[in-house]
Amino acid sequence: MRSGDVIIDFEPQVASRREGTALSDDGILARFYNNVAAEYLAQGDLTLAYAHFKAAVLADPGYSPSYSNLAQLYTRKGLLRSAEQLLLYAIALNDDADIALRSLHQLLVSQGRESEALKYKEILQAKQEKDPYYWLGVGLHHLQEGNYQRAVSALEHAQDLTRGFQEVHRYLAIAYWRAGKPIQAKNQLSVLASLMVGELVFAALGKENQQTP
Repeated sequence: MRSGDVIIDFEPQVASRREGTALSDDGILARFYNNVAAEYLAQGDLTLAYAHFKAAVLADPGYSPSYSNLAQLYTRKGLLRSAEQLLLYAIALNDDADIALRSLHQLLVSQGRESEALKYKEILQAKQEKDPYYWLGVGLHHLQEGNYQRAVSALEHAQDLTRGFQEVHRYLAIAYWRAGKPIQAKNQLSVLASLMVGELVFAALGKENQQTP
């Protein structure tokens, strides 16, 4: 980071080591409008939701979640063709638009277009299979439901797909412990501790370099 830079976490649900993206002022504004619009949509205020989604699109036309969320509003209003076009555009903008893929699949199924929907279901499944964040989410769901062995399986899969992801090791330790596997749990805590120490050392070295004339 440069002096004066600010970190804004628009997706704080899961902490991670995923590298952030430098945003323009328009990109930040679009995300703000999109989040406000999503709140209005959840409250059922479609007029204000629409206004803020449109503002998000105008602020940053390349930010795909604005189109995905606006499609949800169109779906509620029964504008299914317009919703489908928005979702297709969101997917074209961003290959990682999992929400748009899932929404498009659901929209097509709701219209009885199962053969078309299958294509997007297969694309989504292929992406999820290789995504540690997806498996982390699955593992957390099983932990919350008390399905500890399933949580272990999902989190082990996430571990196989990535390295240095502290949250995976943290929750895998919990899953192992609750599944009655204390040795594996302690091993995960050891890995987590080593990652945290390494991060602190790296941060300290960074401060020293900044202070060096």
